[in-house]
Amino acid sequence: MLEGLEHIRWDQEVQPSWNTPDEVPQALRALAAATPETGDAVYSRVLYALGNNHAGTYFPVVLAVVPFLGELLREGSATTRIQTLEILIDLIASFDPDPDFEFIGTPTGPQPLKLLLWNHVARLEADVERCLAKAASPEEARPAGEVLSRLREENVR
Repeated sequence: MLEGLEHIRWDQEVQPSWNTPDEVPQALRALAAATPETGDAVYSRVLYALGNNHAGTYFPVVLAVVPFLGELLREGSATTRIQTLEILIDLIASFDPDPDFEFIGTPTGPQPLKLLLWNHVARLEADVERCLAKAASPEEARPAGEVLSRLREENVR
């Protein structure tokens, strides 16, 4: 699980200043190993690795993380899937880019980070649908349904 994590040059990704160079991959590994006892702490760790959980913001590093979140939805334990879904809800429903990174440079020019993130998460729709279909508990079905609802709601706009 988390194939390719070591191939990302995390030190070159724009991320919170408080992160160590390996904080994002370490937080993702912790999410992959989450248990019911550690789930909430790991959820918070990932959101702080991506931005400021307290302020509800994220940095451009989030774009490099989304494919790994998809992998965790496909291959993770129930706890990992639930926490990953909760992270996705926060990222697309209530968090915003850090004010210094509302727009980021892309090969086609500056783009809104919020839109780029939403497009990356939208690519996980089939993975989220599978989570909903195989949910063994309301604790997993609820966040999967919420992510799908948010994605579909945004598609209508």
